[in-house]
Formats: sequence, structure tokens, C-alpha cells
Amino acid sequence: MEFPKDRPVFLREYSTNHYSVIPYFLAKFSLELVTVFMQVAIQLLVAFWLMGFKMMFIQFLALNFLLAISSTSVGVFIGSLVEDPSVAAELMPALIVPQLLFSGFFIQVELIPAFLRWAQYLVSSIFCMWIYATLFDDHFSNRRLLLSSVH
Repeated sequence: MEFPKDRPVFLREYSTNHYSVIPYFLAKFSLELVTVFMQVAIQLLVAFWLMGFKMMFIQFLALNFLLAISSTSVGVFIGSLVEDPSVAAELMPALIVPQLLFSGFFIQVELIPAFLRWAQYLVSSIFCMWIYATLFDDHFSNRRLLLSSVH
């Protein structure tokens, strides 16, 4: 959502050929990567051991970082489309609700009508489902192996 606020400065500097769109975007997104990584790392330093996950911390950090980056990318995309941050905030539900409907959170994908099922591949939250499936599979498959070795 920072892009609408920085738009006047960017347009002024772009018009005077200080830099083009690609270096500006790469600089902003690089800063966003560092910020998101620090937020995720601090959160997971506390949460990982409190929840008692069985997987390695670095795998858990990498998967959650990918999830955070995919979510941040959606915000950057919406922020770069509009000039006013309040319009960007109004557009977010229009983007998030279809993701919730087609990703399998509330309705199983098999229950979605066949002519709409293709929409699951357009939403970024399907990536979230794959990440959580990986996390849960690793966590509970380890637990199942432990339980089967006891019997």
C-alpha cells in the first residue's frame, strides 16, 4: 500500500530520468523482503517452540516466509494499481473473498461446480493451501511414524 503514497515522488523523479520503473520496484520490493523476513522470523522464534512443531525450524521459516511474500505481493499489486490508498483498501475484499471461495478453505474444491473449478488456479491463496498442506503433512506424518513404532 506504499505505492500510492510514493506515486507523486516517483512520477517527478521518473519524468526527470532519475530512474525507471524496474529499479524503483526492485528497490521497494527488496526492502519489503527484508521487512517481511524480520517480521516472520521474530514471530516464528516465539511460535515455533510454543507449538511444538516436529519439522526443522529453517523449513518452517522458509514456508512461512513464502506465504508472507505471496500475501505481500497481492498487497503490492493492489497498491500499484490505484492512486489513492483508501481505494486500495476498498479493493482488497474484492480480491480476498474470491480467494477464500475458490481455494478450498470453506468449500471443498470437489464441491465447486465444474464450470467454476478452474478459478482455483487464479487465486494466490491456493499457494497458501499447498504450504499448509506441506506443514501439516510433515508434522503429522512424523507423529504417525512415532505412534506406529510404539505399537
